[in-house]
Amino acid sequence: MSSDGSRAGELRAGRRAALAAAAVILALAAGKGAVGYLFSVPILVADAYHSLGDIVAVLASAFGLWLASRQKTALFPYGLLRAENLAALLVSLLILFAGIEMLREGYLLLPASPRPGPPPLPALLASAASVLASFFVSRLQRRASLRLDSQSLKANANEAFLDMFSSALAFAGILLTWLGVPYVQGAVVMLIAALILRLGLVNVWGAVLVLVDANLDPELQGQIAEQVNALYGVKGVSDVRIRRAGPFRMVECTITTKPSLPLYKAHELADRAEAIILERYRQVESVHTHVEPSREGTVTAIVPVAELGSLDSKVFGHFARAPFFVILRIGPEEVEIEDFYLNEFLQEEAHVGLQVFKTIVRYRLDMVFTERIGEIAFSLLKNSFVDVYSCPGGVSVREAVRRYHAGLLPALTSATETVEKARSPREPREG
Repeated sequence: MSSDGSRAGELRAGRRAALAAAAVILALAAGKGAVGYLFSVPILVADAYHSLGDIVAVLASAFGLWLASRQKTALFPYGLLRAENLAALLVSLLILFAGIEMLREGYLLLPASPRPGPPPLPALLASAASVLASFFVSRLQRRASLRLDSQSLKANANEAFLDMFSSALAFAGILLTWLGVPYVQGAVVMLIAALILRLGLVNVWGAVLVLVDANLDPELQGQIAEQVNALYGVKGVSDVRIRRAGPFRMVECTITTKPSLPLYKAHELADRAEAIILERYRQVESVHTHVEPSREGTVTAIVPVAELGSLDSKVFGHFARAPFFVILRIGPEEVEIEDFYLNEFLQEEAHVGLQVFKTIVRYRLDMVFTERIGEIAFSLLKNSFVDVYSCPGGVSVREAVRRYHAGLLPALTSATETVEKARSPREPREG
């Protein structure tokens, strides 16, 4: 099962954000480069080259998102979602290259002596404008990356934020150089380069982990296991595995259910599990659920009884109108009482079965032993994958379990009473 409805639209929105960022960065780089060249400001020229490197990175992200939005084909049955991760790796490598070049440039600038002259106002204004523009670009890409959970857009947003910081350092470096402070130009460029190298290494490592299917979502794994395990009919969840593919996740899991569940019901249970995951976690692109029979061998049963007591209590003849219920844990050869429940809805004139079901549902039942049952209760139990077995009233609970083990309790395929009959005045308690 997959959720392709809004995926293409989200990818188009991410692509538009990347292209808009590229246009802003291009104008920014051209302005900084022109001012730096005309007024001989090495820091500004280096910052402009860094911005040009950002443009290549942003365009790589846009290309990756475009590839990720392509339709699935026979050659690429899973689509090209991981093209975005490949683009993120390219982005990170470009960032590393820019950092190395800037580090070398900064080292060469260290011995340069400041030159006296008028305040470099155009260079300062260009750096200040770069700070504001980089802040705008960072926010634009971060918002798009959060909507898509896009790795390359996140990398570009972080780089744009770093570009804002580096432009602020360039502003300070230009000002301090004009004031005659030595070694400022080279030191500022080398500091920016060190930050860029660190960011590049982090992003390269993240992209590589995704491409080799590392487990990067342990928290999401736990949440999915908890949500699926809460489904009625699920006896356990195991092997929850999550693979990242671009901005999306592909989930696989194994659920166990009772061995007696028919194949079509097992498929229905798997569909429910997949629907819950896709509905609650929008970053999940597809879910594959495998259903296996539980090997636990122990089932939970509820039996309407006439009185509280032991396994010798008598089975009451009607499910919803029973004064008490006994909850049993039945193993291959043994049985034990888990709990008793007092029916507090006996005074109700209608829909007693519905009220009883809402109360006993917390016991995660596998089966019910009863002689008679109304349509509403029967439907609710069957929709919750609970088997209903016909058991004559008046026999002991112990005898009912013995007959179950011997295969002498037939399974009910329909309710024994209509809704209209269930609304009739309640019968006297049976003992």
